[in-house]
Amino acid sequence: MLLCVQAFTVVAPCLAAFPEYRSALREALLERKLRHWDRELRALAATALGALVPTDPVWAAETALPALRGLCLSPVLEVRIWPAMPASKHCMAFDATGDDG
Repeated sequence: MLLCVQAFTVVAPCLAAFPEYRSALREALLERKLRHWDRELRALAATALGALVPTDPVWAAETALPALRGLCLSPVLEVRIWPAMPASKHCMAFDATGDDG
């Protein structure tokens, strides 16, 4: 599991520094990994999404947070329970960047 943790928390933010990888990485985390059957993988995806905020705060604010909000409001419990974690990670990452926007 340690390699998986490193992949999400160290490697993913490094890859996101390259624009050609950033979009696919964000989409994979937001659209697939947050819905994964494994609870630990969903938590790692939430952490990774938060770590990607500094690479593109506009995308995080205009795309990721509305998508997460939509998932939080789902009538299906299994769908709405996990987006709260990445949403909170996004908010903490915005706070760390000092961006008021």
